[in-house]
Amino acid sequence: MNAALLETLRALRSEPSRAIDLYRELYEGSFIVLFQAGTEGNPASMLFLTYPSDGVQELPVFTRREYLLTGMLSDSIPVPIEGPALWPRLLEIIGPETCGVEVDPCQPHGIRLRRDMVLGMVAKYGEVHS
Repeated sequence: MNAALLETLRALRSEPSRAIDLYRELYEGSFIVLFQAGTEGNPASMLFLTYPSDGVQELPVFTRREYLLTGMLSDSIPVPIEGPALWPRLLEIIGPETCGVEVDPCQPHGIRLRRDMVLGMVAKYGEVHS
């Protein structure tokens, strides 16, 4: 699961040209996200767990179960979700100065995504919903 994506994330610092594959691999990836308990049934109404970081809220997204931050699990339910369902939904939540996405936080290959990055990914590989 997510082998190509993880390889790209790990190589980005030493091989920036690998970024060309990143959006497609993110969009097509499988993830684990943290939801507030009791809201995990319907993707349209799920309440994502966020945490404060550098003056904005970060919404963590994990590529593997072993990357979950155990300190966050007491307040949330980890739920698997496919990229094509996740990224358009996140466009409804993240904002340029309010909330960003952190893929694999606290991992050496972790990356922060701004709203414009997610919008570009969804515009190229999926459908943009206003």
